[in-house]
Amino acid sequence: MSDSLKTLESSLVSCVIRFHAPEKLEQLSLALMSIAGQSYCSVEPIIVLQDFSDTDRQAVENLCRDIPWPASFIGPTVVNVTGLGSGDHRSELANAGIAARSGALLSFLDYDDVIYGSCYKTLIERLMVTGCVASFVGTIASDTELTANGPYISGKRIIFKNKNKYEFFFENQHPIHSFMLKTDEIDEGLLRFQPGLSRNEDYIFLLRILSRYKWDTQEHSTPLTEYQIRIDGTNTIMSPFENASIEKQTLWQRSHEHLASLRQDIDIQMSVGELHGLIEHLNARKKNGPDGPDHDAIKLKHTLRSALSSAGDLKETTPYGSLDICEPFGSGKFKVAGWIAGPDKEPLVSVVITEDISNSKCLPVSILIDQARPDVGLSLGTEETGFGFVCELPGQPPENPILIGIDEFGHPYLLTRSS
Repeated sequence: MSDSLKTLESSLVSCVIRFHAPEKLEQLSLALMSIAGQSYCSVEPIIVLQDFSDTDRQAVENLCRDIPWPASFIGPTVVNVTGLGSGDHRSELANAGIAARSGALLSFLDYDDVIYGSCYKTLIERLMVTGCVASFVGTIASDTELTANGPYISGKRIIFKNKNKYEFFFENQHPIHSFMLKTDEIDEGLLRFQPGLSRNEDYIFLLRILSRYKWDTQEHSTPLTEYQIRIDGTNTIMSPFENASIEKQTLWQRSHEHLASLRQDIDIQMSVGELHGLIEHLNARKKNGPDGPDHDAIKLKHTLRSALSSAGDLKETTPYGSLDICEPFGSGKFKVAGWIAGPDKEPLVSVVITEDISNSKCLPVSILIDQARPDVGLSLGTEETGFGFVCELPGQPPENPILIGIDEFGHPYLLTRSS
């Protein structure tokens, strides 16, 4: 094990817990107990309060003393942010917690949620294995009713499962307590929540980081965090159990509009193989039912407007192929047709047509190669004929299309010539 990995293995995790409701100490105690129960043994809890009185702050400090913290833990630290006034100041609380951190690793936990015992150990192991700046685990939603006798859980379910990694740039699939960041490798300017935001603030925080650095989601299907969804609709999120007020709907609509504006300035880099996987994933969702919104393709177009790792970076190419047609076809559609073979003159499985240079009108598409082309087989001197593809697609065709073939193992091959 390298020295850097050994250092990471023993690094301090600073966990920021935002707390604004003095009357909810019982919920805070469950969150803190879940941190104390971590199998990873170097954690610094930072509880950030919003304009608490001296009496309420003392109550939190007393609770912290009652938690059986492991001897290897640091703190906990209680930070009371004053002068904020009434309202929801969760972004300011997060920033105060980040500023107070001592650890090289950063995590978050809301006071009404919990994490499972191996959560931090798993997140750190993935950072060690991958060298990424961020790692993620999965989340269970806990449908909770607050009763006179305490919280009653009516059901649990895994959320955000079966998601493609890059769907994150369409919609958030990582609750705030499901990730860990390696802060010494992240630009300090990005380790800051946008002040004034009370909705999607954690998503926007992650968007800015993950568009710049590599991150790992291999354990995204392993649920090691629990997210409390209150049946009475008192979560900030829009609960499926509530009839949300006009005010709440309006606040979320404004947040979504703000997100749409921010996405226009975010460039996402991914390999051609990853792009292909994302497109195939979205295609499968549409074929298997209405799991996702119909405008996935539109979101993909805007997300990847200058996103692709340059196709010119591909080390393997094929001289065999032709993009014969890529032109408007009817109202609001375009047609793509041609053929492509691998370097060994064998048929490939599918083809990605895209551009490698910024173009907000470009729509990357993936098409199955399943058309018989005897003329191509004859020209290549092989009995194989399944080299062709043809497809009608919504939108406008790319201005400078690039053809990339994908074999059965997901390996991409850039076409070196196109007619």
